[in-house]
Amino acid sequence: MARTIYDKPTRALLKDMLKEWGLKPGQVFTIARAVEWFAKNYPQAEARQYPCALGPGGNE
Repeated sequence: MARTIYDKPTRALLKDMLKEWGLKPGQVFTIARAVEWFAKNYPQAEARQYPCALGPGGNE
């Protein structure tokens, strides 16, 4: 299992982000917006983890 510095893995934090934004399935956001959110809310998370949590096609 991956090492986490927060109480949740990055994928769970991503789900929290989507819930906070009110995004629904099929809606689109950019990686830049996600990176900004993580930097603000979870500054110790490593940016290299975000594309992995975003999954295939996780590009802007």
